Amino acid sequence: MRSREKTKLKQTCCFTGHRKISAKVLDTVSERLKETVDLAIQNGYRRFITGGATGFDTLSAQAVLNAKQEHKRKKIKLILAIPCPEQADGWEQREIAIWLTIAVCALHI
Repeated sequence: MRSREKTKLKQTCCFTGHRKISAKVLDTVSERLKETVDLAIQNGYRRFITGGATGFDTLSAQAVLNAKQEHKRKKIKLILAIPCPEQADGWEQREIAIWLTIAVCALHI
């Protein structure tokens, strides 16, 4: 493996989690994600890979995109790990709209 590829791996953080998150813990999960992404950036992580589903995957992608706006000079990259082209089939329109907004901002899908 080349040195550049090793560096990218050392700078990569992955997120995935439950699709359903209780409304009781949603704010707490969102705040902890923000803290986690900020800490990862402070520790040199620049590439973030999230699953492309609803729930935690969406929250983590949003946390990364928000951090990207806050840390513009750090070249933060979001990569969506989508298992298939039909990923959003059967989702509610609101969920699809959020997913499309995230997908437009991602480096790779």
